[in-house]
Amino acid sequence: MVSMIFEGLRIVDLTMGWAGPLSTMLFADFGAQVIKIEGPGRLDWWRRGSASKPPPDMRDVDAKVWERSALFCGVNRNKLGVTLDMSSPQGREIFERLVAVSDVVVESFSPRVMKKWGLDHERLAEINPGIIMMSLPAVGSSGPWAHYIGYASTTEAMSGLPALCGYDDAPILQTPFVADPLGGLNGATALAFALYHRELTGEGQRIEVGQHEGLIPLIGHGLMEYQLTGEIPARSSTGDSRFAPNGCYPCQGDDRWVVISVATDDEWIKFCGATGRPELLADPALRTAQGRQENRGRIDDLTSEWTRQHDRRDAMEILQRAGVVAAAVNNAADLLEDPQVTATEGFVELDRAVVGRHPYPRVSVRLSETPGNAAEPAPLFGEDNDFVLREILGLRDDEVRELRELGVVAETPMLN
Repeated sequence: MVSMIFEGLRIVDLTMGWAGPLSTMLFADFGAQVIKIEGPGRLDWWRRGSASKPPPDMRDVDAKVWERSALFCGVNRNKLGVTLDMSSPQGREIFERLVAVSDVVVESFSPRVMKKWGLDHERLAEINPGIIMMSLPAVGSSGPWAHYIGYASTTEAMSGLPALCGYDDAPILQTPFVADPLGGLNGATALAFALYHRELTGEGQRIEVGQHEGLIPLIGHGLMEYQLTGEIPARSSTGDSRFAPNGCYPCQGDDRWVVISVATDDEWIKFCGATGRPELLADPALRTAQGRQENRGRIDDLTSEWTRQHDRRDAMEILQRAGVVAAAVNNAADLLEDPQVTATEGFVELDRAVVGRHPYPRVSVRLSETPGNAAEPAPLFGEDNDFVLREILGLRDDEVRELRELGVVAETPMLN
């Protein structure tokens, strides 16, 4: 069997939510041993489930609702699950012992938390000079907002990204929480850089991945437009306003859509042929991209008239065969049956206690010589306490028992 590229690497993961867990899961997918730490009374907040539904009663011990979150399961596969009360001296002592035998520590608290616990980078480097510590704060550890707490929605608001989204005559749209996955990917990239540096020099280091700053490159075009014109850029609704047609158009059925983008004169010719409107080619007002942009409303109406007569996938295939960029809009149910995803084996079935067997996205980055593997589902709460405490740290049975009696570790959340 081919060895995995990060086999032998140990990461201690203190993060919650999306960004940090995504970063560490990418390493777990390629062989790293990731030890995810939660507090006995401070669970990863993504265990509460979808933000689109009322939060469940986390105190329902019989239902084990904390084990039923698709959000949590989606970004914590291939990890070991440990509980540790970091507010207690005993918990911090166990954490320091883990640091001594690990390669990386990842945290996403506000900057004051690790310092309050006496576990900032300086302390961790004393314990293990080769340690790499990665922090993923909302807005960084310096500047006037360093002490602010935040979620994806607030960091995105500060970045200016939502100001570019939505219709001009309607409220600004909240972007779909891109700060978290982008922060996670930036974190994974930065950690790979630091690991390579340590491979060359033997030196550990501290990484800071401010999610606020990570979003600013996404609005580079808006910043440039403002600097060149002195005008605040207009919001863009469903697509690039320079092109037409370019957007999301209704199809047959309830809430069924197709995205179409026609950017060049050649694509316009193909679009008119595919949709059975060759007479539009004779209209001088529509012969150039600028002309089509000026007549965007008319073109959108004509496009919608055509798409409403077709199933979304049929519309996509008709246009794609003609050489026009188009894609059917999938919902969750569609994606599970999507022929492209099925052909590429985009999902893998994993069996997890409490929730049973379900499809999960497979590792999307495919390396020919060192492939990743979505082998294990997300851990149950405190599932690997005994393994980590006994096998990795070498604690005796009486020491583990004492930690449980003190509430430093637990396998059932301690919730009021």
